[in-house]
Amino acid sequence: MVKQSPKIDKRTAADIEKQVKDLLSKSKDWKKLSSDAGKSPEKGINIALIKIFARYCEIIIERLNKVPEKNFLAFLDLLGASRLPPQPARVPLTFSLSDKSTVDAVVPKGTQVAAKLAAGEKQPAIFETENELVVTAAKLESIFVRHDKKKYADYSNIITTPAPTDDLFVFSGSEPIETLLTSPDLQIETAFSNNLRVDLSNGFYPFGESPKFGNILYLAHSQISSKKDIKIIIKIKLVPLADYSENLEAKPSENLKLKWEYWNGNNWKELENDFQDTTKAFTVEGQIEFKFDEQPVKTKVNNIENFWIRVRIISGKYGDSAAPLISSITVSYTLTPQEETSDRPSLYFGFSLPPEVKEFPSRPISMFVGLVEPKYNYDEKSQDGGITEMAKTEQIQLFWQYWNGTDWVKLTVSDGTENFARPGVIIFLPPKDFTPRQDFGLLFRYWLRVQKNPGKYQIEPKLRRVLLNTVMAVHSVTIRNEILGSSDSSENQKFRTTRSPILRSQLSVLGSQQLEVREMELPSAAELAVLKNEEGDNPITTIFDATERPKEIWVRWHEVPDFYGSGSRDRHYVINHLTGEIQFGDGLNGLIPPLAKSNIRMAYYQTGGGIAGNKPVGTIVQLKTTVPYVNKVTNYEAAVGGTDAEALEELISRIPRQIRHHDRAVTLED
Repeated sequence: MVKQSPKIDKRTAADIEKQVKDLLSKSKDWKKLSSDAGKSPEKGINIALIKIFARYCEIIIERLNKVPEKNFLAFLDLLGASRLPPQPARVPLTFSLSDKSTVDAVVPKGTQVAAKLAAGEKQPAIFETENELVVTAAKLESIFVRHDKKKYADYSNIITTPAPTDDLFVFSGSEPIETLLTSPDLQIETAFSNNLRVDLSNGFYPFGESPKFGNILYLAHSQISSKKDIKIIIKIKLVPLADYSENLEAKPSENLKLKWEYWNGNNWKELENDFQDTTKAFTVEGQIEFKFDEQPVKTKVNNIENFWIRVRIISGKYGDSAAPLISSITVSYTLTPQEETSDRPSLYFGFSLPPEVKEFPSRPISMFVGLVEPKYNYDEKSQDGGITEMAKTEQIQLFWQYWNGTDWVKLTVSDGTENFARPGVIIFLPPKDFTPRQDFGLLFRYWLRVQKNPGKYQIEPKLRRVLLNTVMAVHSVTIRNEILGSSDSSENQKFRTTRSPILRSQLSVLGSQQLEVREMELPSAAELAVLKNEEGDNPITTIFDATERPKEIWVRWHEVPDFYGSGSRDRHYVINHLTGEIQFGDGLNGLIPPLAKSNIRMAYYQTGGGIAGNKPVGTIVQLKTTVPYVNKVTNYEAAVGGTDAEALEELISRIPRQIRHHDRAVTLED
């Protein structure tokens, strides 16, 4: 709440009018002045002049009453205080590959995406990606939590879809792990009866309508039929004989026998390991169970390469008009539980690859992890601030690992969530030995897992959603190499950018833009050391001519809040981020740019920000630049954080508080 400055004079026009009338009433000539024939005592030229005089006095008093505020603003300006520019909204943007594309796409840093025009808007809000993004063909299909060796939780439904509740604890599960050992029923991918392809969506004769010795049924599933250490279950449902046969007395011969085989790379080998056939050679409904003795190998059947299982009639025959008719055939599997040596709660991310891709690509993978942020119920009357969730000790430490085929190995990631403290993007580079592993009842998943260090906390991170191929974007437009003007070597020169406001960096108050001045010669070694200390490495851009001689020397200058600490050789400037005005020094406090034409430029700055960037879900969808192999972009999360420029009243309220507490919280008010 901004406190109003005390008024020097509290009188209004009515007060002044009354005071003037009181003074005139004591004058002997008042009656003569007020005698206006036929006029009311409150009307006439005399009264009009008094009212005009009172109004002009009121205007002067109003300006006088603003003197304390003007003096206070001048004092704040002396301190270098200024209104804060608009803040840009930020949003995670998810990019999608074109249909059936197996080629990874690269979205460059600074790629622009526009939002749909809202009601009343004339220009769309533009968002720029903050980092380069590799849009991978790999898919994030599974998210599991292993609480311990016996309990788990399945969070796979929060991939792209937000969690319906806020109680999905990252490292907590309650379901028994044994329920994951058997897969759901899956469809056979391809089937042949001898040389004829079978339509699995309808009933079919596995050995033709007139089965005979040597007829063969081929079945294929690219994943299940390729695994050695699983128990495979094929379920068979038959159409009753009465529904299609004229001879209900027909029965198969007693010596009818089928032989189940798989290709081991050299020949067709019979399935004998734990083999059971409750269908009695396709004469009754039931299932076939078996395990492979050796690792199956792909082979071609009718010019289709896959992992094939074949069934042959090797003896006996079916009765006349009694050929088996299968109504449905499905396959499932049962896994042996994976031994876990670690008792730590773990979160698992399971990735899969398209069938055409054989190895996990060694390119950065980016995924946005949405977390439920801690809540702070602040009550001014409470002494403890009413904090409902807060870490009991230090922040949770996370350990990322990947499966290399034999063990879990440490993996270095770029963690934008700061150990699951807030929503952010996690980036990792898949190692060359990233290997699929069967776990949680799933085959051919590339698993990434994260564990937390032991400890007790009042707050545990909670998952809300996970988005693959996602990068953070900011509501801004980047301008590069904009010529501001020419230096005339005078003191306190001012220039202005074409567009404003100029956004400050999200990471630091200063240094969010780059201003360069073209100079005639390179700075001295001492000045270059100062520049590197202020602006980092490579503060000088040199353009060479055909003879490899310096043609242009652009030196990056440093932004400062004021010139009070600047020396005569310091390459400093002051910028008003709200208006885009730039000022240089006077030669004593801050170096004057050298005399030259078009030698001052903004090598880089960003403009934008404001509440216009706070866009709802699903509205930031228009790519401004074509990206090969990418056909869609959207925001599954709302863009938030955009604010307009600071009001003058807020500045007057903020600076005294800032001076008082010096950015340190000492009391509850701080």
